[in-house]
Amino acid sequence: MIENLPPFSIILAPAYLHPILRADIMKQTSGCMGLQLLSPQTFLASFTQKQARDHVEISFLYKQNIEKIISQLQTYQAIALTPSFLMECYDFIESMKFYHISVDELPDKTQAQQEIKTILNNIFPIQTAQDIWNEAVLRISDCSNVYIYDAFYSLKDEKILNILTSKGAHTIPLPKPQQQKEFYHAINPRQEVEAIAQYIIQHDLDADDIIITLASSTYKPLIEQIFKRYEIPYTLLQKNKASIVTQRFVNLIAYALSFDQEDLFACMDAGVFQSEHLDELREYIEIFNCDIFQPFHHLMNVQANGHILDEVEITKLKELEEIAESGRQELCETLSLFIEDDLHQLVTHLLDILHNGMKAASKEDISVLSNIQDVVSSSWNYLNTKDDLAFLLPFIEQISISKSVREIHGVIVGDLKQIIPNRTHHFLVGATQKNYPAFPSESGIFDEIYLRDTTLPDMETRYQYYIAQCEKQLHTNSHLIVSFPLGTYEGKGNEAALEIEEEMKCDPTAFPIMENYEKITQTYIIQPETAKALFVKGHHIKGSISAIERYIHCPYSYFLRYGLSLREPMQHGFDNSYMGTMAHYVLETLVDELGKQYTKAAMERIEEIVNQEVEAIAAVFPNNADLMEVIKHRFLVSFAQTLKRLDDFETHSAMGPYLQEYEFHEEFPITEDISFALKGFIDRIDASGNFHCILDYKSSAKSLSEDKVFAALQLQLLTYSIVAKKQLHKDILGAYYISLKNQNIPYIAGKMKRRPVGFVETEKDEYEENILKAHRISGWTMRKDIDMLDDNGSHIIGVSMNKDGIVKARKYYRYETVYEWFISLYRTIGNRMLSGDIACSPDADACTYCAYYEICRFKGFASERKPLVDIDDSLYWEGGVDDADME
Repeated sequence: MIENLPPFSIILAPAYLHPILRADIMKQTSGCMGLQLLSPQTFLASFTQKQARDHVEISFLYKQNIEKIISQLQTYQAIALTPSFLMECYDFIESMKFYHISVDELPDKTQAQQEIKTILNNIFPIQTAQDIWNEAVLRISDCSNVYIYDAFYSLKDEKILNILTSKGAHTIPLPKPQQQKEFYHAINPRQEVEAIAQYIIQHDLDADDIIITLASSTYKPLIEQIFKRYEIPYTLLQKNKASIVTQRFVNLIAYALSFDQEDLFACMDAGVFQSEHLDELREYIEIFNCDIFQPFHHLMNVQANGHILDEVEITKLKELEEIAESGRQELCETLSLFIEDDLHQLVTHLLDILHNGMKAASKEDISVLSNIQDVVSSSWNYLNTKDDLAFLLPFIEQISISKSVREIHGVIVGDLKQIIPNRTHHFLVGATQKNYPAFPSESGIFDEIYLRDTTLPDMETRYQYYIAQCEKQLHTNSHLIVSFPLGTYEGKGNEAALEIEEEMKCDPTAFPIMENYEKITQTYIIQPETAKALFVKGHHIKGSISAIERYIHCPYSYFLRYGLSLREPMQHGFDNSYMGTMAHYVLETLVDELGKQYTKAAMERIEEIVNQEVEAIAAVFPNNADLMEVIKHRFLVSFAQTLKRLDDFETHSAMGPYLQEYEFHEEFPITEDISFALKGFIDRIDASGNFHCILDYKSSAKSLSEDKVFAALQLQLLTYSIVAKKQLHKDILGAYYISLKNQNIPYIAGKMKRRPVGFVETEKDEYEENILKAHRISGWTMRKDIDMLDDNGSHIIGVSMNKDGIVKARKYYRYETVYEWFISLYRTIGNRMLSGDIACSPDADACTYCAYYEICRFKGFASERKPLVDIDDSLYWEGGVDDADME
């Protein structure tokens, strides 16, 4: 019918149809002289010269009027001046004016209804857009040259179009072809869209003959992702997305109102400020929780006079402070203007900051900035206090990037309110009971219950009209394919909409989909020459044992840390690991001063040592001074308990402290010309005569596992044994972990006995015995002279005294075998490094505290680490485990 329109005709259609209709007109005709394509709103606007106030200005006017009566309100006093409430009032008043309903006609049976009536009575006279439209409708006379394209219209639009029809306007009806229908279901939304893409390709459909109607906007990203992968051209009729420009201005206003640190960080994260030192500035503020308007200089005179924070760490903090101070001074030049009495100057300054950060802005960003300036301009005369600025904030937050379509290509993707004719294939996607027809019932202050007492169209009228509009969409195209997902990604079930089941008149079938998933394994490998250049210095791979263990846990993490030398984030404040360092240092000091009698140290001396360290830490982190006092108290209580346990251990040990914090340098061969050059410190070595043992302090309970040891996940303790044996020339008795953590011990009141029936209270000695048992040291014993370290067999896991009074271990490990296999372990690990193996294949524990997780974003399954050597009975003394077992 379009091709037969007379010259100078006016076609009225929703804006989304304009590019589609233009394309169709150009295909069907050589053009129509003087043809105009307008939306009903634009056509109506041509009959008035008045400019309507926008909703922002009207909201401020509403606010001013309601402030005069706010004291009279009770039910709505708390919310009557909020933007959301005022916008509800605005929308309702527009409906009242459209249907010519006066405030006197509104219900007033309840207190709430009476207050609503009072509020509306005070703001109803303010002129709104609907007043102007009502005047424009009265000016319309002859519409004989107007042609209304049938589409999805609201009930209000329908009333206006009926007026135009009564004045001579014509209707261009939608086509109603003979239809072929198909009804499908899929497992979930992603497979539903995947199946549609495959359907289009398998049936060799022309993308220009297809429309897709989305029953839910959540399908838009799926359409974009999957159709791009299948290289199917498409056009989204409307796409809204959040704008970083809006977010920046919102963050700026929030900070100007609060001067809160979190709002300042939000501005930094959004890229509001342009400075090369913002990262260092933020890191410094996070560490020290300081005021950005005060100079950063408290570390200037701090000396490394403690033992918990080392000199290297303090030096790094001082370097950070210097850079952060430069960034602070630069940023404060901008922030100083935030302290402005004149609100208009403040807002102007905020807009200037926003504009300065858009040097390489896109067209969309520039459009958003223009919209923000329009909103500010419409509210300019009403900004008197910071409360007014806060009132403006929700209106700014609503500004987003809205892309309207000018050219159509490929599959047209719309929603339930966008009817698109003249395409052969129509896919209705996501037609579940929740998504279709999605009738928009009224809620909020003016909900369906309230509307029931007014003369506005009731819910039944609106529902029947809405359903009729939705049904028009289903009959416009010759081939209708409807689908819905059986479930959500969370596993919740879906059912097809009842309206759709009635329309299709058949049961849905499974959407055919070809599944051909190939596991993509991303390999991380570098050339041996590169690996040697990164890891080898001179003829050595230098590092610590923990660095080697990191490689086994995750080669990629090792590569980032020691190959590329990526700096890990600095710890903020007093880290929990410092508690363990504190305990190590106090024990080391006491042993230096008192030897084996360190467990008898006076609490005054212990507190003196701890105070010195706490003061040194507090000098670096003054914002944590109060926290440090709490930590100190907890530490002293816990350490006293630890000393009590260690005192019992020392009483039953004939060995005594021999060396502490023993520094070693040891090489383990890899190839003929390359070896590991390991450096480390052994916490404590005890000795007696020709025997010595390794004692390693730990902040929590830890045990040696044979599988983990020979999978190279626990190299530390036994490497210490090899180093000490070679360098001290003494026989190794064993190597053990000493846990400094106080375990939680259940203390039951007692037990019931059967014969005779009664209750036996738990004795204190039994409780003390349970404490000692839960805190036994753990490790590997390598000599049968274990009674030198534990003369009653009650302090080492796996060691006990038999009925003959002989102290024995459950297993005795052969040092010579351990040494031989560790040489093989280090050689195997070194050759893997030199081959360039940097696989991102972490084990179960590697990602927990990894600082590089955000770089690799590993989403696979953890890899199991298997022993790198074959374990046999030569690991134990006397040929096997059975021979070493206790009697």
